[in-house]
Amino acid sequence: MASGSEKLDWAKCKDAFCDDDGSLRDIYVFDTGIDDWTLMLQLLKRKLYGMTFFLDGEVSTLPAEAGSIFALGSQHACQLSVDLSGLLLNCHFFCLDQIEFDISPREVTDEAKFEAIICFMQNLASELNKTVV
Repeated sequence: MASGSEKLDWAKCKDAFCDDDGSLRDIYVFDTGIDDWTLMLQLLKRKLYGMTFFLDGEVSTLPAEAGSIFALGSQHACQLSVDLSGLLLNCHFFCLDQIEFDISPREVTDEAKFEAIICFMQNLASELNKTVV
């Protein structure tokens, strides 16, 4: 969890990023609403993360408002890819009440990338004032 004060150690956590079964790893924020999605997008823009928005698999312009993305999502597949120190976090806008990012464990190859994920989670937890797991 990113909301606690305990420090996560790469040596203790690196086995969680083994790619034995091909599954992705997820970052979740539960019990969210449109305001949380708006704050999340503002955080991403403010921190100047590289972002690419996809509409039905094609690169598109990221809508300015979270509500517009969900309106598009009723007819189209929406995905936001965030470049986090050379690894990609993907957000799919599946449902309003849960923010989810997925990560390929193959990309988490060292302590620096692990620390980038932890820092991202802490920033998100602080911005939304919610627990991020």
